[in-house]
Amino acid sequence: MVAANSAAIVRATFAMGEPGVFSAQRVRCVQHLAHESCEWEGDFRPGDGGAVRAGVGFYGAGRDDLAVGQQVAAVDTGRANRVYPVDGSNEWLFALATLACGAALVSYPFHPLRRLRAARAARH
Repeated sequence: MVAANSAAIVRATFAMGEPGVFSAQRVRCVQHLAHESCEWEGDFRPGDGGAVRAGVGFYGAGRDDLAVGQQVAAVDTGRANRVYPVDGSNEWLFALATLACGAALVSYPFHPLRRLRAARAARH
């Protein structure tokens, strides 16, 4: 998933895309153990006067960062259901962490120290 979205993540990081205005309509929050994750949903109006996209999420704004009806500058990076702030996003951090964990899990069986320990245990 991360590899497939890498171009969109790069565009979001540097706020590369179609500028426009996001109009906040509702916030949706999910409670985790000791954390709350929220995303605002609303409409995106492209700056070039194109068609308004309804029901898109605005990345990076928490529960108290926007208000219903508030309009903020945003960038459409090409993702179907999300727009980003004009100062970019830090979504790349999660993508990098996911890739690093995946690489560690895949490479673990081939790690030289693991094979060396297994060989020593077999000799004793």
